[in-house]
Amino acid sequence: MKTQASRRSISRVIGVTFLCLVSSTACFGSFTTLHKVYAWNRSVDPDKWAQWGIFTAAIIVPVYPSATIFDLMFVNSVEFWSGKNPMADATADTGEHIAMQLQSDGTVGATVSAPDGRAQHYTLVREPGAISAYDEHGELAARSSAP
Repeated sequence: MKTQASRRSISRVIGVTFLCLVSSTACFGSFTTLHKVYAWNRSVDPDKWAQWGIFTAAIIVPVYPSATIFDLMFVNSVEFWSGKNPMADATADTGEHIAMQLQSDGTVGATVSAPDGRAQHYTLVREPGAISAYDEHGELAARSSAP
């Protein structure tokens, strides 16, 4: 009987030691999963009361605690030991580049360069409740309304 009890004690010590080692390295991470849940909550509805309600529900369900534990035990540990965050967005360089310059009239000149060297020129204009992009011929190319 003493042997079985001592085996349980040893396995508990090993388990606690493992958890301490993993969680102690995890605090150096960026908590990407938790930040993604937070960003999602902020994007659902701009009303602060709706965001609070979603946050409260996500604590009860428990979305936020699960994201935190996942970050602590997996994501941040991998990030700490490998230097790479497995939850980070993978962004590939498409070769497109944009150069922007503020003009004296308050507009912004934007040049979008493609990998093959082609360039498109736009003028960004602030309008009441929107920002509009006009091409080099003065034609409306896009409009984004303010939220």
